[in-house]
Amino acid sequence: MRGHTGDELLRRPVRVRGIRLGRAVDVFLHPTESRALGLDVLCGDQTHRFLPFPASSLEKEAFEAGSPFVLLDLGPDSVYRLEARSLAELRGRSVGADGSTLKDVVLGPEWAVEELVLERGGRLRRVPLDGIMLPFPSALTWRLTPPAGWYARAPMAFTPAASFSRTRAGRALSRPRNWMQLGKFAAVGASGYVINLIVYTALLRGAGLHYAAAATCSFLVAVTNNYTWNRLWTFHDQRGHVGWQGLRFLIVALVAYAANLALLSGFIALGLDKVLAQAIAVVLVTPLNFIGNKLWSFRSRP
Repeated sequence: MRGHTGDELLRRPVRVRGIRLGRAVDVFLHPTESRALGLDVLCGDQTHRFLPFPASSLEKEAFEAGSPFVLLDLGPDSVYRLEARSLAELRGRSVGADGSTLKDVVLGPEWAVEELVLERGGRLRRVPLDGIMLPFPSALTWRLTPPAGWYARAPMAFTPAASFSRTRAGRALSRPRNWMQLGKFAAVGASGYVINLIVYTALLRGAGLHYAAAATCSFLVAVTNNYTWNRLWTFHDQRGHVGWQGLRFLIVALVAYAANLALLSGFIALGLDKVLAQAIAVVLVTPLNFIGNKLWSFRSRP
């Protein structure tokens, strides 16, 4: 493969068997090695996904992925977003003592970084990577070509076994934003919980409906309330297409509803009061509801 600049790669769409899935919007670089890892792809549903270079081929006019399933989630908790280095973040940063700034990188065979495109005084020039210190956005400046056997820090590990704090769950638990979202989701859920019980009780004891029919109607009213407030408040900065997110929210809600109905039936079979059984069942399925909506319905987008 001849050398390609990042800008040249970002002009190409990403396709699977000729069908366009999205377009590349950024290149991710390895933090300690002189190579690129893959692309940040903005897909047709306005979701960002990671395409590893080994899982695709560079054709004349596009990147061809073998399957849509090779595109990985690229939310803020993604290991690639946390550990890899974004070319977009590096552009414009000072490189070297002469005041040059980084404009682009040139990638060669095996996606190795071969040259840097530097800008100084409005003029661009390509220089070999050797000896150049890249301005990684962190407390330290990383060298992309460290001496053999030496790293400024331990090499990046893309496995959960490294430590719990570097797993997705560990990083998620350490982020205050996720706890704030959980609090908002719980507040919205509490309003839906009250609405669910009011409608359920009214239909069960006021209208004389069977408990399953009452639970179904109360579910539909509560899920409409919850989707509206979660979209406008809890996940307001993660709003995508109202139709796609609404469909995903409904699917998650149906899964939660099935679990709710199973628990409700089980509790009633054990002799619990029907209203008390519903109250307990709704509480028990709330964590399932939050996880599904956080990680799928309102999946984070940068």
